[in-house]
Amino acid sequence: LTPATPFKLFTKEQINYTISNISSCKALGPNKICNIIFKHTTSTLVFYLLHLFNTIFTLRTYFDPWR
Repeated sequence: LTPATPFKLFTKEQINYTISNISSCKALGPNKICNIIFKHTTSTLVFYLLHLFNTIFTLRTYFDPWR
């Protein structure tokens, strides 16, 4: 067995990159939010998403539907 690679926290750049590369024309997901909303609100959402994702992985507490 090899030691697990330590988890690196997400960065604003990673979230911005991911949002900029999602398709605007995809069907709604389980959250019922159109991808275009993420694209048009990235500058506001990035800070909330960054905190949310890093907290989830740091505390190892996951929202059941995301498992």
